[in-house]
Amino acid sequence: MDIRNIKEIVPSLEVGTYLQAMYSLSLEQLDGYRQIEKLPDYPVDINNHQNQVVLKDFIARVIEELMEGYESTSNINDILENKGWNTNLYTDVEEIQIINNLQNANEEQADAIGFFLSALIYANILPEDIYLSLIHISEPTRP
Repeated sequence: MDIRNIKEIVPSLEVGTYLQAMYSLSLEQLDGYRQIEKLPDYPVDINNHQNQVVLKDFIARVIEELMEGYESTSNINDILENKGWNTNLYTDVEEIQIINNLQNANEEQADAIGFFLSALIYANILPEDIYLSLIHISEPTRP
C-alpha cells in the first residue's frame, strides 16, 4: 500500500495517549493478520516452542522492514553525497527518487513498528508495562 493514497484525517490525540493509540491500531492490524495467516490467539506462553516460533516470525518481519527502510534511506544518502544538500542542484529524476525513497522508508519503518507491537502483544507486554519499566529506569538507585 502507498501511504500517499490514504486520505483519512489523522485523529488528534492527547499528549500521553500516543502509545495506547498505537497499540489499539496494532490490535486491529493483528486481528486481520491472525485471520489471514491462521495465527494463534494472543497473548501466548513465551515458554512454548510453537509460540516462540510465532514471536520469532514477527521479529524477523521487523528486521526485514527495517532493512527495506534502510535501503531506501541509503538511496537518498547516495544522492545527497553526490549532489550535497542544495535541492536546487537536483535533477527532476533525483528529486522524484528522493521523494519516493522517503515515502518508502517511512512506510517500511511504520510496518516495522506495527510488527514490533504485534510481537509485544503476543508476549503480553502492554503499554502499562512499558510505562512501568520507564518509571523504574528513571528512579534513582539506592545503596
